[in-house]
Amino acid sequence: VPLCKYLCNRAAAYLGAGYHSEAKKDCNVALSMDPLLDKAMLRRALACEALGKHREALADVQQLQNRTEWGSAVNTRALDIKRRLERLLWQESQTVETNAAEHLFTADQTLRLNFRTPPPGAVAAGDYFEVAVFVANEFGLFGSRKFET
Repeated sequence: VPLCKYLCNRAAAYLGAGYHSEAKKDCNVALSMDPLLDKAMLRRALACEALGKHREALADVQQLQNRTEWGSAVNTRALDIKRRLERLLWQESQTVETNAAEHLFTADQTLRLNFRTPPPGAVAAGDYFEVAVFVANEFGLFGSRKFET
């Protein structure tokens, strides 16, 4: 068995064990020996995806799709990975650094406050009382914060 195939198989074992950076290194060496080794490129794409290097992984799967036969096992797997990566990249492009729960609400939604104890009958200007806010939607609780003076 040529060394490049050995490295490609070891990369598969590394991926299975969660050692993604080692898998990527083995795939890089295998591809430097045999640039047409499709499994090494596929495994490098998987390693890059796991490492959060989505654009790098997408480049690998696009290259694989261009050079492999439509309907082959490698091409089909590359297509699945490509779709997943494109979805991840789209989500990353839509993400804005905001408060974790801020994106859950729109301007036309109503904020409902449920008090553990009934609020005071009359709150004079300058007087404060404790409020606990729980942020949630239909998927569950996202956070809570206790406001007090």
